[in-house]
Amino acid sequence: MYFDYILNDIRNTQIPDISFSEGHLNKNTFTVAEDSSNVGISLDTANNALVMEVGDLQATFHSDDFRYKYSFIVAKGKVSVSMSQVDVKVGVSMTT
Repeated sequence: MYFDYILNDIRNTQIPDISFSEGHLNKNTFTVAEDSSNVGISLDTANNALVMEVGDLQATFHSDDFRYKYSFIVAKGKVSVSMSQVDVKVGVSMTT
């Protein structure tokens, strides 16, 4: 249940435009395709932290404006990347 709040934050993360010397990735989105159903909870006593972890999520990265140039060859268009078996691990450290 609490891990769904973390996944919602990940879903709502804005991916900035990325520019590099050979091109760019603009108008980017990242989505997590499902909710957490198998969250593992453990303690990290060395860091005084509660650790939550979920695996085997499906996620997608998409860019509506892609450009890459290599020598005289230019590739333009859209890019979609599907990811399976994505693991998310979050630790919450507490201090006194």
